[in-house]
Amino acid sequence: MFRRDKANKEKNKYINNSLVSYLVYDCIFIVILVLSMLFQKRILSFSDIFGSLFGIKNVGLYIFYGCLIIGVLFYTTMIIRTIAMKDSGRLYKIIDNVEKYGDIPIFIVRCVTVILFIMIFVTTPCTVVGSSMNPTFSSGDKVLSFNLVRNYKVGDVVVLEAPNDKGSSNDIENATFYIKRVVGVEGELVEYDRNTNILKIGGREEQGVSIFHWNTMQKQMGLDSNDYDFYIPNNQVLVFGDNRLNSFDSRYFGPIDESTIFGKVYLRIWPFNKFGGF
Repeated sequence: MFRRDKANKEKNKYINNSLVSYLVYDCIFIVILVLSMLFQKRILSFSDIFGSLFGIKNVGLYIFYGCLIIGVLFYTTMIIRTIAMKDSGRLYKIIDNVEKYGDIPIFIVRCVTVILFIMIFVTTPCTVVGSSMNPTFSSGDKVLSFNLVRNYKVGDVVVLEAPNDKGSSNDIENATFYIKRVVGVEGELVEYDRNTNILKIGGREEQGVSIFHWNTMQKQMGLDSNDYDFYIPNNQVLVFGDNRLNSFDSRYFGPIDESTIFGKVYLRIWPFNKFGGF
């Protein structure tokens, strides 16, 4: 009798500990799922950026949501079975087998979910497409972006969502994200000298801006063609490609909202002979 009572106590202790553990993991997966719904735009952008690594659109989306759904279903099932097995020795054996053989797969799911979550909100690998950032980056270079930056500075290279207004005929016109360099931040004066065709942003001269580009920027800003300058609005930046001869950038679509910037590029990871900063 004593042994049976001790065994029951051990069993109940095991059940209670397992139940708490499953509840915690299930809540974590549910919270991440809810966050992904609240930040759906960022998830979709991540999917396009991450997919560029493999040439498969939305691969990141499928993997991320697949892991979340598997995690929620697995732990919800385990919770139900753990509660039910208090009254059934048979269910106790079932849960023991499910836990025994499900440990490795669900461990992999947890790891993949955490890694993808970090990629979405902290650092994301992506592939440079096109020649708009030559010579800094070549098409096919793989870089990492840091996604927690909010105060962008002149000179930062950023990954941004492709503007809806597309008027380019270059090789990246159908891209869903761009990699460009910040050349102007909020509050800076942008002025154009029509006689010398020189553009100044915050007093700095920028090359590769023609009268056509200036007129296009004016139109995007809603300015009169007789205006010669404007200030970059709050929470907006100007971005240019380093290859001014082949870049669809703020010269065509004007300033962009900082909220459309996915992250700041800080490291090149491929090719290996160029690994590091830039």
